[in-house]
Amino acid sequence: STPTGFIISCNNLNNLLINDENILNDLIKESLHYVKGFINTSTFIKSHSNEFETVNYIYKSYYDSKPLPDKTALAASLDLYTFLNRQTITAIVTILFDSQDSSELQVVSTTQGNKLINFNWKVGIALQSNDCKSLTYPYVLISFDIVNKNGNKSSHSAELTYSQFQEFR
Repeated sequence: STPTGFIISCNNLNNLLINDENILNDLIKESLHYVKGFINTSTFIKSHSNEFETVNYIYKSYYDSKPLPDKTALAASLDLYTFLNRQTITAIVTILFDSQDSSELQVVSTTQGNKLINFNWKVGIALQSNDCKSLTYPYVLISFDIVNKNGNKSSHSAELTYSQFQEFR
């Protein structure tokens, strides 16, 4: 169900676009990071908590959709089922799809109710192994913890070649 104060929050988001577009863009980006499982640390979110929850609801609904809608379908749905104006819808959709096209790692599957609680990585160069005495290839070691919707924590790690890391999502 929609968050409490959804209509008012939609109107407030529309007003933010008029009064301070930078705050709206930051709020949308923070919400996207939050829904993807990254911890929110921005102080301005407290003064816009209802609007933040509204954008979280929109992004969570998007990620729960099967199949994921394209830009046009998402914009049409927001136009039909929210009280957002078209400029605010454009900002929300643009930031979402730009983030998917960027190099941001999409580790957390919100459709499964999982949340990333820890992510570590380091870059190294393998100099030798048991099988080969002379190696010089870069690798990336990643490790992360995920908490599922039942609160169970699982740890994961992987060593990726540079090309594998570039394709990791």
